[in-house]
Amino acid sequence: MKNLKQLTHILIPTIIGFSAIHVNAANSNVPVIPADGVIQPRVELNQGWNKEKRQLFWFTSQGSRVIPYSLYVLEQASV
Repeated sequence: MKNLKQLTHILIPTIIGFSAIHVNAANSNVPVIPADGVIQPRVELNQGWNKEKRQLFWFTSQGSRVIPYSLYVLEQASV
C-alpha cells in the first residue's frame, strides 16, 4: 500500500505535467520560423543597461525552482 501511495505521488503530477505541455504545444499558433523565412533582429529597449548588466540579468536565476531538492528529499523520506 505504501508503494502504491508513493507511485501515485509521482505518476499523477507527471501525467498532469506532460498533459499540460502537450496541450500547450498543440494549441500554440506561433510559428517557430516565419512563413517568408526571414527572422527579424531582436529588439532591445533602452533600459540604461550595459552589456554586462544585460548578461547578468539573462544568466542569473530568476527563481524558477519550485521546491528545493533538499526539501523534496526530506518529504520523500517521511512518506
